[in-house]
Amino acid sequence: MKHPIWKPLLTLLIMVPLSVAIATMLWNGILTQVVTIVDPINIWQMAGLMLLWYIMYPGTKDNIKPFKKNNE
Repeated sequence: MKHPIWKPLLTLLIMVPLSVAIATMLWNGILTQVVTIVDPINIWQMAGLMLLWYIMYPGTKDNIKPFKKNNE
């Protein structure tokens, strides 16, 4: 089995909601006290912000290719 399905499922079902929850707690716990112009936000608003950030700055993939041995 070359591409197991559990890795993308783990990312979608655990890592994404966990990162949204942590970012929301940081926003509401720290940013609202330091910057007086921002208000507390809920989980859905943070998920929307993170989605918009990913659309604007999707990142890049590495173009590193593994070396092939002469025998192969």
